[in-house]
Amino acid sequence: MYLFFGNDNEIEKLKTYNILEGFYKNKPAILVGNGINLMSQTMSWEDLLNKISQNFQINVRVKKDKSFPLIFEELIFKSEREYQETLDSFKEQINSELNGLVNNKYHDQLMKLNCYDYLTTNYDYSLERVFNSRFNESVRNSRETKYSLYRNNVIENKKIWHIHGELNHGFEKRRSVHESIMIGNEHYGDYHRKVHELLKPPGSILTALENERDSWPKRFFTHDVHIVGLSLDFSETHLWWILNYRARLLKVFGKIPNEIYFHLPSFSQDKHRSKIELLEALNINIIPTVVKSKIENDYKTFWEILLNVTLPNYI
Repeated sequence: MYLFFGNDNEIEKLKTYNILEGFYKNKPAILVGNGINLMSQTMSWEDLLNKISQNFQINVRVKKDKSFPLIFEELIFKSEREYQETLDSFKEQINSELNGLVNNKYHDQLMKLNCYDYLTTNYDYSLERVFNSRFNESVRNSRETKYSLYRNNVIENKKIWHIHGELNHGFEKRRSVHESIMIGNEHYGDYHRKVHELLKPPGSILTALENERDSWPKRFFTHDVHIVGLSLDFSETHLWWILNYRARLLKVFGKIPNEIYFHLPSFSQDKHRSKIELLEALNINIIPTVVKSKIENDYKTFWEILLNVTLPNYI
């Protein structure tokens, strides 16, 4: 076994690269965020937290200058009810707001791309409902209830990984059926630790990839990953850690087989300049989709070009 940070011998580096290349699937995976949902409804995460604040009559300032996972904790701690009861009630509210979402044409186009693995930070089932309009819960065959490293829904020969949890999955009898929904800072922190332990077990990244139990974090080392409709907020510490860890691997061995792509509309490049600079330093390919439109922030045209021109050119 060749350790992640072994010696600098070029032969050892080559051997390690060859082993890594053996895991490479030469297949694309797509990581999709809430941007695709916003094309058919206006429930942003800011809107969702505001709904909770209003419905439970908790006075909290929900603004983008705060971390959304920490705003969620602020709402819990300002509630006068018991912690677990409050947490379950908030997640029930999230389920109520999101469970009725109907997939739009962009979901349809995304799912019909030549791709097998779909990772999503969304809790809802809009992707599954492209093929089954009545889909409302995952099959209860997973040992996971709170965390979402290994669980996926297979539909029409496609794997859908809800990496932040899903609406109707969790503790059915003991506590909340929505236990897996990841929104609070504590849940984020625990999840980060689990991702870290999964990819950095005793030994090396190779030990992690050799593990027979499949998981979505492996995709960032075995597949080309296309990130779409995801702002990649800095509160997503588990995702930033994976990208950073992969960049360190690349720095040590000089090359690794797969590529990561971050897709965004050309009109948002200035807005996300700081993020783009960081991603470029981590050897992430920035792919701006050129949108020529008289409409300001024309996301409709962006998604049309992304799904019909940009992504098909890559996958």
